[in-house]
Amino acid sequence: MIGWNRRSLVRSALRSVVVACAVALVAMPSAAHANEKYKYFRTLIPAEQASFQLKLTYTGKQVESAWTLILHSNGEAADARLFEKFHRQRIDYAHDAQIRSAEITSAEIDALVTNIGSLLHITDPNAGRPGVFVSFSMLVRAPTTRAFESFVAREEVDKLLENLRTALGSNPAATRLVDEFAALRNPVAGAPEGKQPPVQAGLPTIDD
Repeated sequence: MIGWNRRSLVRSALRSVVVACAVALVAMPSAAHANEKYKYFRTLIPAEQASFQLKLTYTGKQVESAWTLILHSNGEAADARLFEKFHRQRIDYAHDAQIRSAEITSAEIDALVTNIGSLLHITDPNAGRPGVFVSFSMLVRAPTTRAFESFVAREEVDKLLENLRTALGSNPAATRLVDEFAALRNPVAGAPEGKQPPVQAGLPTIDD
């Protein structure tokens, strides 16, 4: 009887270990997924940074008289059309027709990619809250065109913009545009948030 009880306890302990390992493995992919999707922009070489552009777009008609913000590397012309081939179906990018832009340095590119990389709801779309309020995109054209896009819910926009301000603290032209972009958030009467269709859980970011 004692031997049987010991075997039973051993089996129970082993089952607990197996369950714990299974839970850990289920939890791990989120972080791994975030790194996999975002990591390309964490390690840009100078030739890639030279064609870098970051785009913020209010989607749909949730914000009145909105414009799109583009932060781009020195010498690179801001161009929202470069992102069109990566646009998602059912997402309204009409505000891309009017852009305002500012140049940023390679050091600022590194800083903003690092700062934004700390926001899991940006770098891992599976961690984001449902809803589409702002499209956040990054793009480089050399040596090949690569792009990343994530959708930001209204309640997460402040965190994104604050991280951008921190990264661009020594660039008054860029930080001023970030502040002005934030000030655009005035809901259109009769067009409440939610008019845009929600992003499906697990929507992948673009990295090719």
